[in-house]
Amino acid sequence: MPPHGLLSSAGLGSRATPVVRQATDLGSRPARTVFDSPDRAAAALAEQRLTAAAEAGGFRALTVRRNHYLAARAELTRPHRFAAEPVDVAAVFLDALHAEVDPRPRPTWATILRADAAAPGSRAAANLAEYVRTAWERAAPQLTALVDASPGHAEPGHAEPGGRPAPLLLHDAGVFGRYDDRGLDVLFTLAERARASGRPVWVLCPTTEPTRPPRLDGALVQLVTESEWVALPDAWVTNRHRAADENTGVAGMAS
Repeated sequence: MPPHGLLSSAGLGSRATPVVRQATDLGSRPARTVFDSPDRAAAALAEQRLTAAAEAGGFRALTVRRNHYLAARAELTRPHRFAAEPVDVAAVFLDALHAEVDPRPRPTWATILRADAAAPGSRAAANLAEYVRTAWERAAPQLTALVDASPGHAEPGHAEPGGRPAPLLLHDAGVFGRYDDRGLDVLFTLAERARASGRPVWVLCPTTEPTRPPRLDGALVQLVTESEWVALPDAWVTNRHRAADENTGVAGMAS
């Protein structure tokens, strides 16, 4: 069986388990709510930070538990929520790598897959590094164009009120952290463009513990400030802070 390193760039490690979400109350809520558990309070804080990030723009690294990764991605892209436009980074990179490899008689794709599993410093790994470099050179402009998209050119259904593009959600992005620093350089460039009034860019980082700093395939995601990191607790993924049957009190209500 050929190695699958290139084909598992999300770094999920295991099949995501189903997540049961609570019913969502889409009605208005008071701004100040007292939650009956720390989990719900943490989820509400994550919600507030995401809402602020969508409005302010810039770059955010979102950490989420591995087995909640798919549910979090679905929630972030829902039209009535953040309407983020999903971009499969692994697919973009693999398409670019195929474009470099396929037109040539050698190496074959099977050779590329074997090289992906080769020992660091080996000749096969060195040869692969050159193809990775040219693949990123091909893929980077595609990703940059998405960040630089003007409001009028955002994908249908992926724009905020007023025409501002909704966040770009980079998922299955573990490939950024593979193969030395080239992928991380591309990610940093995208983040810089987002910070410079480009489209908001969010990268979804799977982890065993969301409170740990964001990493992609083991490589630390470079942040300018700590506020660029938003941890998504399990309670946020399961929607406990927005459940219709939530039994909470409201601070400041008249008795």
